[in-house]
Amino acid sequence: MGDAFGLVRGKRIPASNWQNICENGSALCISLLTLDMTCDIWDVPVANFGNGFPDMHMFPITTPVAVPWEPGVAVVFGRAEGKDRKPLSTDPRNVLIRQLERAQNMGITVNVGTELEFYLLDPNTGLPRDEGIQVYGLSRAARMEHIVGPIRQQVNQCGIPIEQSNPEFAPGQVEVNIRYAEALLAADCVVLFKSLVRQLGIMHDYLTTFMPKPFFEESGSGFHTHYSFWKDGKNIFASDGRINCTAKAFIAGL
Repeated sequence: MGDAFGLVRGKRIPASNWQNICENGSALCISLLTLDMTCDIWDVPVANFGNGFPDMHMFPITTPVAVPWEPGVAVVFGRAEGKDRKPLSTDPRNVLIRQLERAQNMGITVNVGTELEFYLLDPNTGLPRDEGIQVYGLSRAARMEHIVGPIRQQVNQCGIPIEQSNPEFAPGQVEVNIRYAEALLAADCVVLFKSLVRQLGIMHDYLTTFMPKPFFEESGSGFHTHYSFWKDGKNIFASDGRINCTAKAFIAGL
């Protein structure tokens, strides 16, 4: 389950308890969706000392997929709901769901392709081990393949469709492209991708950061999203091969 900062929160569950989780969910404190970046707990309307910081319940929404770098472990993405079995106002996933429902009522399907840039760093120094900025350089890619290769291949095996990767415009900086999908699935894939890359980095003795600007003097890391809107099997952003008024209105809205 992703929180408001894109961090994955959850539990490790033994296989013997899996059926119970599927039926009844896994109880977690609702404060996990109201923490700040430092994990400080705040008094907010849904979780406070007055109501005793109640639980929410997390249910699996994907099929378990084996984690290639950790034998015997599978990963599952989850959704949260309150003890009343209703969606949570603090779950950022529901913000997107509401917008997609609006699009669906207009007969529109929203597809999104994503590109994520990040740094792979030495966990002790917090600095890149890689040198140079030969962006898209295949020789530099070969030097980083010992860690980027497993990211590309093993994250793909976890069900996130990786299309390609390349070195970016700073030492230690990489970009990975995820194949487009319907917007909610694309968002879930991004949140899970970031968590899996961080975990895989740990297994290879790397610290991974998706911060936009971890180094003042180096290139920032982007998160690019490519939108296409479809109706009746047609791209509604184009007319006669050119960008149309619908697309311009969408851009203006952004």
